[in-house]
Amino acid sequence: VSYSLESWFKITNDSNLTTNVNTGGASIVGVSSSKGIGMQIYKPAGIRLDFGSRGNGNLVSTTTLYPNLWYHVVCVREVGVNNRIYINGSLDNTSDISNLSVISSTSSMRVGFSSSNYIQQYFPGKISVVRMYSKALSNDEVKKNFDAHKSRYGL
Repeated sequence: VSYSLESWFKITNDSNLTTNVNTGGASIVGVSSSKGIGMQIYKPAGIRLDFGSRGNGNLVSTTTLYPNLWYHVVCVREVGVNNRIYINGSLDNTSDISNLSVISSTSSMRVGFSSSNYIQQYFPGKISVVRMYSKALSNDEVKKNFDAHKSRYGL
């Protein structure tokens, strides 16, 4: 199944983030179980975005994120094509990780918090928008979404 997750967010305090995404990460949006999929941040060497199947496989941004700045992030899972992370309308990282597929779960989708063994922190900042798509957004669609709203966030 192909899908995309999109969000605008601003980190205001990174003091509780650590190098371990499971215990020191903070959820932006995701399913609160070990079977779910989500977007989260943690601090392996500077703050990074992690797009992954909680506890299984993940794709990590190459861009360092900084507190007190707004970011537009889109994570794309496209069957048969590389998975992608976009930050502020630009492609950040790709991977052919195959285990980013959605697994059937009865757990709730949550914004800003995950009550699982994975990703145990509240999001340390503001989450303005979360969108989920049942398709893989194209490069042009990601750029269009960023351009349509960037002035609202001072970008």
